[in-house]
Amino acid sequence: MPGRQVRRQLSQDEVNVITGKGIAAFLICAFVFVLAMVLLYPDDPSPRPSQPPPGYASAPSPPPPAASSSDKQIEAWVMAEGFVRQCLKSPGSADFGGWHEPQLPDQCVADMGNGRYMVRGWVDSQNSFGALMRSQFLCTIRDKGASWSCDSMWIE
Repeated sequence: MPGRQVRRQLSQDEVNVITGKGIAAFLICAFVFVLAMVLLYPDDPSPRPSQPPPGYASAPSPPPPAASSSDKQIEAWVMAEGFVRQCLKSPGSADFGGWHEPQLPDQCVADMGNGRYMVRGWVDSQNSFGALMRSQFLCTIRDKGASWSCDSMWIE
C-alpha cells in the first residue's frame, strides 16, 4: 500500500543510541566553534611593538604626583563619605566622584586641630523619585582614636 505509515514505539536501546549521538554531535560542534574562535580572534588583536619605531621621539614620562594629602585627611574623607551615606535616601546610589571627576582630600578636608576635621564636597545620589541629584555637603567629624564621630552634618 503506497503512502502507508507505520508507527512503532522505539525501544529504550534505540532511544539511548539516538540521544547519545545527539549529545556527541553537540559536543563536537561546540568544540569546533570554540577552537575556531580561539584561532580567529586571539587575545590581543593589535599587537604593539615593544620598542617605538625608528625616528619616533617620545617625551619623557612625567614623574608621579607627589602625595600631598596626609593619611589622616584621607581617613577623614573616607569616614565623611560613610556619614553622608547614612543621611541619603538611597545610600547605594551614592557617587562621590572618581578619576573622571575627583574630589581630593587635600582640597576637601581641613584639619581644625585636636582630631577635628571639616569636610566639604558633593555627592550624586538618587532622590525619592529615582532621579540622580548632586548635593553639596559639609560635615565636621572627630577622630576619637579607635572610632570617628560626626559632630555636625549639612547636606543641601
